[in-house]
Amino acid sequence: PESAEAIRRESVQFADLLAYPEEAIKAVIERMNLDVVVQALSQWPPESAQALLRMMPSKRAQSISKDLSYFSDKTSVKQIAKARRDICVELEKELQTRSLLMKDIWADIDKSVAERTQ
Repeated sequence: PESAEAIRRESVQFADLLAYPEEAIKAVIERMNLDVVVQALSQWPPESAQALLRMMPSKRAQSISKDLSYFSDKTSVKQIAKARRDICVELEKELQTRSLLMKDIWADIDKSVAERTQ
């Protein structure tokens, strides 16, 4: 379990997407193809998808939301996995461009979690 957590913290994981710096997430999502974003959000918890959509310009968010309601159940597991991985790879590049290290990001996440649980 501890080694799995250590591995998880070495690269961007889609499940943790909303924990990463919002400005980096916005930059990546804004430059991703709409189809990729729709595929990635398919079968993701609605509250998480809505949180991500709130980070986007309203017109783009509306377009994605509309496509998501239509295509969500028509997207294969393979398409979803590829789209999520594509977003993660782009987010890793964005974090590197911003000179943000995964260990520092996770330290901030841990600190934030600790503050919320106090």
